[in-house]
Amino acid sequence: MESDQPVRREDSVSRFVNNVVLWSTRHWTLFLNGIVAMYVALAFSAPLLMMAGLDGPARLIYLLFHATCHQLPQRSFFLGGPAVAYSFDQIAPLTGATTGLDLFWHPIYDASLGLGYQVAFCQRDTAIYLAILITGLLYSATGRRWRPIPWWGLALCAVPIALDGLSQLPGWRESVPALRALTGAIFGVGVVLFAYPHVNTAMREIGASAADSAPTWQA
Repeated sequence: MESDQPVRREDSVSRFVNNVVLWSTRHWTLFLNGIVAMYVALAFSAPLLMMAGLDGPARLIYLLFHATCHQLPQRSFFLGGPAVAYSFDQIAPLTGATTGLDLFWHPIYDASLGLGYQVAFCQRDTAIYLAILITGLLYSATGRRWRPIPWWGLALCAVPIALDGLSQLPGWRESVPALRALTGAIFGVGVVLFAYPHVNTAMREIGASAADSAPTWQA
C-alpha cells in the first residue's frame, strides 16, 4: 500500500503537467496576444507616465526599447503635443541635431521643447505590432480556422516595408508617417497570416501527444 503512494504522487505531478500543456495548446493565442498587447501598452505607457510626472519609470521604459528600436523622433509618434508626428526639419532646430542619426536612441520627452512626449518605439513598429495584435485577435475570435499564406505571400508583405525603409538609407528620399504606418501594418498582417496557422497546427500536435501520454492509475 505504501509503495503505491510515490507512484500515485508521480502520476499526479505528470497529470498536472499534462493538463498545463493541454490548456496551453488550446489557449496559446490568449498568451501570445497578451504578450503583444503588453508590449504595445508598454511603449505607449512611456509618454503617458511622463505626462503624469513619473519620469523614472518612463525613462526606464525608453531605455528598454533601445534594444528593439532606433527611436528616431522624426520617425516616431508623439502624445500630449500639438501634433502626433514631426519632420526632422521641425525637430532639428529644437535639438541642435545636424543629421537624422544624431537623434538615434534619443527619444524626445522634454516638455520644454513643446513637441509632447515620444512613444517608445517608432511609427513603423507601432503599425507592425498593432497590426499583429488586431489580426491575432481576429484569428482567435474566428476559431483559428485560417489557412496559412505561402512563404512567398509573407515575402510580398515584406516588400513594401523593405522598399520604404531601405530607400531612405542612401538619402534618396524621406518617408512619411502614413507610409511608414501602412507598410508596417501590411507586414504585421502578413506575419499573422503566415505564422499563426502554422503555430496552431504545431499546438494541436503537441496537445494530441500530451493527451495520449496522460498517466492513468486505478484506485
